[in-house]
Amino acid sequence: MRRVARELHDRVAQTLTTMLVELESFKNQPVGWEDVRRKLDSVQNSTRDVLANLRQLLHDLRGEEALGDTFVESVGSLVSRFEEKTGIAARLTVLPGWPPELTPSSSMNLYRLIEEALTNVRIHSGARAATVVLQPLSDTELSVSVWDDGRGVDADDGWRLGLGTIGMKERALFLGGRLRIESQAGGGTTVQAIVPRQAQTDPAPRVLEPAHPEEAASTVATKAIRVLIADDQTLFRAGLARLLDEDPRVVVVGQAVDGGDAIEQAARLKPDVILMDVKMPSVDGIEATRKILEADPGVKIVVLTALETDSQVIQVLKAGASGHVLKDSSPQAIVSGIVAVMTGERVMASTVSKRVLEMLTGTTSSKEFYDGLTTREIEILRLLANGMANKQIAYRLKISDKTVRNHVNNTYEKLGIYDRSQAVLYAVKKGLVEV
Repeated sequence: MRRVARELHDRVAQTLTTMLVELESFKNQPVGWEDVRRKLDSVQNSTRDVLANLRQLLHDLRGEEALGDTFVESVGSLVSRFEEKTGIAARLTVLPGWPPELTPSSSMNLYRLIEEALTNVRIHSGARAATVVLQPLSDTELSVSVWDDGRGVDADDGWRLGLGTIGMKERALFLGGRLRIESQAGGGTTVQAIVPRQAQTDPAPRVLEPAHPEEAASTVATKAIRVLIADDQTLFRAGLARLLDEDPRVVVVGQAVDGGDAIEQAARLKPDVILMDVKMPSVDGIEATRKILEADPGVKIVVLTALETDSQVIQVLKAGASGHVLKDSSPQAIVSGIVAVMTGERVMASTVSKRVLEMLTGTTSSKEFYDGLTTREIEILRLLANGMANKQIAYRLKISDKTVRNHVNNTYEKLGIYDRSQAVLYAVKKGLVEV
């Protein structure tokens, strides 16, 4: 899982964000047709590289190809094939408001979830009819349900651990959602996945924790803010510098190729704000942030990342950064973030969990942040997520195997999860382990 996350960041997300910056910069320049053609060729080649990388990653994971049709069309074909092969009357119901398109990840995982649920219907239910329902629950959530009129099962028949439900739970959790299963002997079964509705565009950063903006705003406005950009990707770094230089409120005074270079240039150039990448060779952005702030506590550091996880946000803020913004934010949003941190505010990408900030500022306890887990359960979860077996954890903590098992079972029950892979995903999301 860590390798896949790293590959997605390094080979896909970074390339896409670089393309966005290139295009944003290019459209503001006076160019001729030949320049346009060369830029289109460059973007086309980059797009092919991204697709090739995605296909390889999907192949590595499951050997799956992306859906050829839209999600609804693909599910409709799946339901039709199911009815033809099994003789079970099956239909697809799409309720008003269902989005015309889903992200590739959502499409594939929800499609496979429906496929697995229908397989359970065929093998285990003895059903005469089955229905797949695609329903928008709200502006933020979607529901995918598979219902059958089969024999059903009682809770004590091992439904939660059997009949292929673990894979479905993992897919729902992967998408940031949850899975519900309702079944009663003689009363059929309903499998429902509730997942976030993917935003079509990324909103501008949200400014949190204002600190006397009126007092500082006049000072900020009197001179351009001196900015240092630190990123190991030359195209992204140079493109962002060009875009920022078009705004009179900021001036780019330097570009650093890695964390070590950022430390050296920060000491020499004395910038007001540093835009810092996280994943860089030599010295990464987290360590560079710590060292720069040790030498000059007055400098403001805003971390730019291609992907966003709670673990990254926690590490960035603990290192002393003033905020975190996604790389594909608009230039105006990035400049607004720069101006905001100069007034003493913190800026966060709008999708950052509020609980992360509350945890770091002391307004939320550790137990609340980790959904009711005790200190010992958190400690064991961290070790478990780092690959340690129960016996190794028991030896490390000088407790019995049985005690470890009890803590693990309690953790699973509190979090509503059922295996180690889900525990690892939760630990990554909460910043207990680094990807």
